[in-house]
Amino acid sequence: MVPESVDIASSPGPAAAAVPIGTATEAPAPCATSNGVDAVLGDTATFIGRVVSGLRAEHGLDVSMFQLDHVCFRCVDNREYLQIRDRLREHGNVVIESMIGGRPISVFELTSPIVGHGFSVQCVELACPKPGRSHAAGLEHAEFVVGVHPKAFAEQHPSIRWNWKAAEKVVNPDVCVDVGGTLSAKFHQDSLFNVGSFEASSGATEPVPPDYFAPA
Repeated sequence: MVPESVDIASSPGPAAAAVPIGTATEAPAPCATSNGVDAVLGDTATFIGRVVSGLRAEHGLDVSMFQLDHVCFRCVDNREYLQIRDRLREHGNVVIESMIGGRPISVFELTSPIVGHGFSVQCVELACPKPGRSHAAGLEHAEFVVGVHPKAFAEQHPSIRWNWKAAEKVVNPDVCVDVGGTLSAKFHQDSLFNVGSFEASSGATEPVPPDYFAPA
């Protein structure tokens, strides 16, 4: 576990690009370009649009000034996780793969970002289902970097019915809100790339057991 005194925000991020990673561009595009990632994850344009417009319409929250640092795809089972993990390796590099919440999660830095709806999204989070749980596969949440502790951010928007479950985590705390009934948006202080890179370099992770994916 990373001690609370560690300043994760000071960790270096990806190299600078023409469009800052995950930030809103000056002229929002009506659609997204995925550079092949849509063939793996589904329609990222529609997903991002639903989250951004839903936050505005349902919660009065404009997120255009924030960094959308990653989207998360939840897998229905271990087999699908392995298949999609292998396919995503064709579109980027694994920043980290570790056990979180009792199941493997991978973070990918894309070679070419998903661009659209005013955002350039550099990372994808890929999540295995927790043991004994099942849910529909697909893009599930988008996560925004707000630059302050998520509790402080949520307190600035008291009319929103926040999910505070992860607000007290030592590493990468967040607050969450439902969008459209089936999707969600999360808000955290630092990007998943920075957090994952720090954890990978410091060894502050729980590795996936070698036999985790072995047939039962």
